[in-house]
Amino acid sequence: MLITTKVCKGCGSQIQATDGKGNPACPICIGINKDSGIVVEINHPDVYMCEICKKERKTKELLKCWKNIPFANPSRGTYYCGCRGWD
Repeated sequence: MLITTKVCKGCGSQIQATDGKGNPACPICIGINKDSGIVVEINHPDVYMCEICKKERKTKELLKCWKNIPFANPSRGTYYCGCRGWD
């Protein structure tokens, strides 16, 4: 079974914000990429790797813990596991 998610067409990160009118907004690439905030649906990879510590976890495991995988970039198969804290 494929797991899909909605991401920003401009940078590939999950869209987790809205603008003042309730439209999808991407705080990562707004003002930098012309496709910022345009939503596209893509398949999650089977495994994500933390961008910092390189630890790998299965997507199904991550989605049991998180509604939205933190700082996930499904197009690159990376996320942030919290290894350096959340501050």
